[in-house]
Amino acid sequence: MELFENKRKKQQFILSYITFMMNGMLALSIGSLLPFIRDARGLEYTFCGMLVSLHSVGNLLSSFFAGALAVKIGRKKSILLFNASYALAYLMILIGGNPVCLALAFILTGMARGATSNFSNMTINNLAPGQAWILNGLHAMFSVGAFLFPIFLTVLTAGAVGRWRIACVFMLAMGILSWLLYRAMPVDEMPQLMEKVHRDGEREGAESGNRENTDRIDGGRENADRVNCGRENADRIDGGRENADRINCGRENADRIDGGRENADRINCSRENVNRIDGHRESEEGKVSGRKTEDSTSVGKDGKRSGSFFGEPMFILCTATLFFYLCVEQGVIGWLVTYFKDTGLLNPSLSQIMASVQWVMILAGRLTTAYLSTRLEKTKLLRVMGIGLIVFFLVLITGRTTPQIVIGIMGFGYSMAGIYPTTVSFAGKLIQKYPLSWSFMLTIASLGSILMPSVIGRIAESVGIFYGMSSLVVVIVIDMTLIIGLTAYRKRKEAMDKCM
Repeated sequence: MELFENKRKKQQFILSYITFMMNGMLALSIGSLLPFIRDARGLEYTFCGMLVSLHSVGNLLSSFFAGALAVKIGRKKSILLFNASYALAYLMILIGGNPVCLALAFILTGMARGATSNFSNMTINNLAPGQAWILNGLHAMFSVGAFLFPIFLTVLTAGAVGRWRIACVFMLAMGILSWLLYRAMPVDEMPQLMEKVHRDGEREGAESGNRENTDRIDGGRENADRVNCGRENADRIDGGRENADRINCGRENADRIDGGRENADRINCSRENVNRIDGHRESEEGKVSGRKTEDSTSVGKDGKRSGSFFGEPMFILCTATLFFYLCVEQGVIGWLVTYFKDTGLLNPSLSQIMASVQWVMILAGRLTTAYLSTRLEKTKLLRVMGIGLIVFFLVLITGRTTPQIVIGIMGFGYSMAGIYPTTVSFAGKLIQKYPLSWSFMLTIASLGSILMPSVIGRIAESVGIFYGMSSLVVVIVIDMTLIIGLTAYRKRKEAMDKCM
């Protein structure tokens, strides 16, 4: 494989995997360290919830600024600047007892996490475009890092709560090492990446037989079939693109279709389509082409009318599902260790081990979902995961014995792993049609990870941490309702598409 034969690419591959594993350790350590920081600083639940939310705020902010800064000053300088935030954040946690200092530190961890994630995904994707295994491997490394830190923390603290500072020193060293590895990594800057994309595009075009396709367009029957015209219209196609467009959607073609059933058969249109064309002669050009009228209304000069996707049911359902899912994910990851420790259900060391168990199950769930998604209907798969999320969270939150808690956390982690990627896959065609919709979907959904940790903290401060965590039951039920609505809409839409 060229990836491993090229020394530069090999370095990028190895260092990207190592730094992304470290990113998992550095980013997810906040949930494990939070109970120790709370006890040492005497913090309230409300403020702790705000700290977890600020981590998500930093993550979201970096999504906006990291890409722009990379264009302005270069990818390498940009990642070095953002990644340095890890070391600075843990230094601030160590020496800064000021609440403002802690708040800034948690924002910095989020910014470093988001920028590192964007950089690593872009680097790995450009090493092997279209190869799913290399990206899946990268995200598996993040899970490995998230799994390892609670174990390190348990070993470093050795049962002594006051030794959490040693863990912070360790994370400070990891932050510095991460920065040094990025410093040593060969990085393709934007002009190099664009040149590579152009090169790959030319190679792909050559391999796919573009020249042969062009010859067919000039005069072959195969291309005539591709543009849904008969042999008589194929002669006109040679005349130019303007006439081809007119064949597809202009009024002259509609008149031709009206002229006789024989030509309608050549165009491969059903009688229903012909009637639709007859009935909409007064419509603007483009509506006669066999598309649904509702699709045509979203087409403008640039092919897509800005903001049209906001009214799409698929956009609304996917965004809402992801919003409530991220409420649950960040709520559990941020508060799980604190919940076990403060309720006394588990001792501090076992509480940390449970965080590791959760990430092992998340990794297993992601691998299982990737395997099953090619063999089972995604609608059924998503519903099963949603049901698992409810059942195992109830087992977890009602558990009073260690075996019951372990079963709950294992099942919950396994069930939640595939919900996000499967939901996003439902919106694939929508994102392809409206590229801007992905940015809005991601931004709106991310607000869930910002909002929920603070809500849990406020409830915990008022009535206790148990009720704070129990509030997630309502969120999970809402998410399950949305999953049912999303899968039902998806199946209905697929059935309608088959009838067209």
